[in-house]
Amino acid sequence: MDVCKKTRLSIIFIVCSLLCAGNLYAREIAVRSISAKIETGTPQVVHLAGETALELPARVETALDNGITLDFEYEVILKRNRRLIWDPALFRWFYRRQLSFFALSSKYVVSTDQDNSAQVFANLRSALQYLNRLDTIRLALPEDIPDAGNQHYIEFQMRLDIESLPLPMRPLAYISSSWRLSTDWIEVPLSK
Repeated sequence: MDVCKKTRLSIIFIVCSLLCAGNLYAREIAVRSISAKIETGTPQVVHLAGETALELPARVETALDNGITLDFEYEVILKRNRRLIWDPALFRWFYRRQLSFFALSSKYVVSTDQDNSAQVFANLRSALQYLNRLDTIRLALPEDIPDAGNQHYIEFQMRLDIESLPLPMRPLAYISSSWRLSTDWIEVPLSK
């Protein structure tokens, strides 16, 4: 085997090792509390309440302060509880919030795609407190789900969307544990 082939194999091995290590050592966002309740009306709405404990690592905070917008994705899956076979996913929602820093005004902004709203904050701590609150999340239930609540529950996960980062930053984000921010999947009973 010539030196060139050995070098290529070594590089491939190192890259694969780094990719695996980045996944193994992801930083977890703790969920302090969470509940889900169906609000009656037309349409019916799933209202989340609770709080996460997101804190930004120094690398991520530096990128934010240098103009990189951070997209956080909240994924919620409605499932029906069954005894004998797996629980089918009936509906899936994706809720997004963006955290940005505007250097000219020295303000942090948390914006939401779903309702085109934005909240402005004087410091990062206040912006993170707002981002950690789940009580502003309301998700419309599809009409074709009969009697949601009795046999249903939701699964919830919050994560930093690495795919929304600028293209040159993505390779580093995939191999660095600082950028792998997410909660575990959490099952939450659905109450009326």
